[in-house]
Amino acid sequence: MVQTVYHPAARLCTAESPLCYRVATGPPRTVLQRHRHTLVALLLVVLSAGVTALRYQRSAGDPIDVDFTQAQMPAMVQGFSAREPWGRWSDGPRGQVAFRRSLPSTFRLSMMLQGFGPNVGQSLTVRAGAVTRRVPIPGPMSAVDVVFTDVAPMTQALVFEVPAPTSPRALGVSTDLRRLGVGISRMSIAVP
Repeated sequence: MVQTVYHPAARLCTAESPLCYRVATGPPRTVLQRHRHTLVALLLVVLSAGVTALRYQRSAGDPIDVDFTQAQMPAMVQGFSAREPWGRWSDGPRGQVAFRRSLPSTFRLSMMLQGFGPNVGQSLTVRAGAVTRRVPIPGPMSAVDVVFTDVAPMTQALVFEVPAPTSPRALGVSTDLRRLGVGISRMSIAVP
């Protein structure tokens, strides 16, 4: 037997409404009332995700820091191997780091960089749109800085062109078949 009792949700409930149901001995209830605990938990998850997303937002003058030792980065990388405790190796002739926002028209690129095998002592070509810079590739991990000017307004990526990608196997160092060139630990882009 269905009991008819006035309830604030009753005006929301019609025979066709998928949002309401009736309990055999109680007032009509909305889906929101029945699943309120689940909805509160879902809301908390959405809010915490929003807070995380806000943490990665930056204003135009803030530096962009990319830590190649981390799984989560504020950029998408291509042409780099999986992360290692110290950073990542380029894998092949070209690597790219793409950002969510456009790069500044003038910026300083600072990197902790090391070369592998025949790449040491050669020049790494770094492109930001049509602007090209050449950076000497050090042997051990070292700080390298280069300034970019007149970068096109919608440029969102840095492209790294490796002079001589070489596998450790080809050098007889190990059985690793990756074609390594440069290793990057950290990168920072800042307006000078």
